[in-house]
Amino acid sequence: MKKLALLLSCLFVFGGLAVLTSCDSADNVASCEAWVDSVSCGTTDFSTLVNCSVYEETTCDISDYFTCLTDNGTCDEATGVYDSSGWAQCASQATCD
Repeated sequence: MKKLALLLSCLFVFGGLAVLTSCDSADNVASCEAWVDSVSCGTTDFSTLVNCSVYEETTCDISDYFTCLTDNGTCDEATGVYDSSGWAQCASQATCD
């Protein structure tokens, strides 16, 4: 039912089948969860640090954001400390235009 409401809102707001396809294809929660499952560093449990449900209402595809986080974060394997300082440059990819 929730998916149907999203589809209808996409049609209503944007008024076109092409937009319907792009609106329906964004599963940002799944993209976030896949990213959380793939990132690791020492004993850090990223699933306790990241709440993927916050991306549920984001209607555009932001999967590139999670790719950017992967590309711009590093783990010091010797210390088990994750350096996320490069994530700031990814922020613009986490929102819809």
